[in-house]
Amino acid sequence: GPRGFKVKVSDRDMTLPDGTKVASGLSLRNSFHLDPRMKADLFLPCGGRPKSVNGLNWKALLDKDGRPIFKWIVEGANLFITQDARLKLEEKGVVLFKDSSTNKGGVISSSLEVLAGLALDDADFRKCMMTKGGAEPGFRKRYIEEIITVVRAKADAEFEILWSMHKGTGRPISELSDMLSGKINQITSSIENSTLFENIRLRKAAIIAHTPKTLLDKVGIYALLKKVPVSYQRAMFARCLASSFVYKHGIDAGFEDYRSFINNFAARRQI
Repeated sequence: GPRGFKVKVSDRDMTLPDGTKVASGLSLRNSFHLDPRMKADLFLPCGGRPKSVNGLNWKALLDKDGRPIFKWIVEGANLFITQDARLKLEEKGVVLFKDSSTNKGGVISSSLEVLAGLALDDADFRKCMMTKGGAEPGFRKRYIEEIITVVRAKADAEFEILWSMHKGTGRPISELSDMLSGKINQITSSIENSTLFENIRLRKAAIIAHTPKTLLDKVGIYALLKKVPVSYQRAMFARCLASSFVYKHGIDAGFEDYRSFINNFAARRQI
C-alpha cells in the first residue's frame, strides 16, 4: 500500500512515506513494537531483547485515548516484558499471558526429544529420528505429531486453569502464572523427596503417561525403565504427577484430593 515501507537494519537516514525520519534501521527494528503506527488484536513478541517493554515505556502500548493498542499479548520470548509493565497493561484491560506459561511447550518438546535419545540406542536413533537425503522416517514424523498433540493438550490445560482462576479471583493473569508454576514446582519437589518413586506400579503409570505412544510402542515400558537413567525417571515421574494433579484439582486442593489422586493414578491406566 501507499503507506507501506521497508527498512533494513543496515539503512541510515531514511524518510518514510508519512514523512517520519529514520536515523537507524537497527534502532527502528529494536523499538518497532513501541511505534504508534502499530495496532493489532493480538501481539506475539517472539524475539527481541529482555525488558523491551518495561515500567518506563509501557504507555507506548496505549493509544492517544489511553486504550491498549493490543487486546491480547502472548509472550513468545523470555523476559520481553517486565512484571511491572505486565501488571500495568493488565490494569488497562490487556489479556496478557506471560512467558513462564506460554513457553512451557518448548520445555516439553525438548524433554521429549531428549527422552527419545535416551530410550533408543544409537542405531535405532539414526534409523528412526534422523532424516536421510531429505526423507523423513515414519517414526520421526509420528513422534513429532504426538509431541505437538501433547503440547496442545498442556497449553489447553494451562489456559483453562489460568482463565478459571482469573475469572474467580480477578487477579492479574501474570501473577496467577507465577502462582501456578510455583505450586507445580512445590509439589514436584515434594514428590522427588518422597518414597513414591519406589512404588513400581505408580512409577510405570507416570512414565507411560509421560511417554508418547510411538516411542513406548517401539521400546516398551521395561526397556524405558532399564535404559533411561534413574535420575531422569525421577524427574519425569515427579513432574508428570505434579502437573497432572494441579491441572486437575487447582492450586488450592487439599491433602484428601492429593491422596485420592495418587491412589487412583495407576488404577486409571490399568497398570
